[in-house]
Amino acid sequence: MKFGFVSSFDIRISDLFNSYSGYAGSTKGGSHEKWILIGAAVVIVIIVVLLVFGISKIGPLIKTAVNTYGPGITRTDLRLGDVGVSLFSGEVKLKEFTLGNPKGFTSPQAMKVNSIFCQCRREVNHERPIVIEKIEIAGPEITYEKTAGTDNFMAIMDMSRKVQAWGRRLKKNQRQLEKAGT
Repeated sequence: MKFGFVSSFDIRISDLFNSYSGYAGSTKGGSHEKWILIGAAVVIVIIVVLLVFGISKIGPLIKTAVNTYGPGITRTDLRLGDVGVSLFSGEVKLKEFTLGNPKGFTSPQAMKVNSIFCQCRREVNHERPIVIEKIEIAGPEITYEKTAGTDNFMAIMDMSRKVQAWGRRLKKNQRQLEKAGT
């Protein structure tokens, strides 16, 4: 996984203190302002570390979400091996993606892909905010089956729609219960 993060931050904390008139050889006061600057610098460093850490963990978060919630939504065996995301360059790479067939179909999977690479860029105007520049699919294995007036992909889509509708009804009922309880 590559990140296009370039650090050109070359200011030393001591330079900040020495350039501030209250610190350069001054003996009166200044201690309070010095601690405020140190505190601000520490907060900035913590925010930068959290952002870099969060960005570096987005791939594993997506992988966990797909592997955890995907099978429940599609009602099939759904697995994703690895996810690489670079927000700076707009690149996403999925590895070892498998979408199983629903019950009633003979083959074990509807789709298996070694890797999917997608490169996007953000448009300046907000009418078309994201432009997909490239999609590369390596090693696709797609199984299309028809049975009982439907096919495996329509059965997966129908099940996903049913689960989504069930989730919306559940959320609506929860809001109604919360409203009635207040």
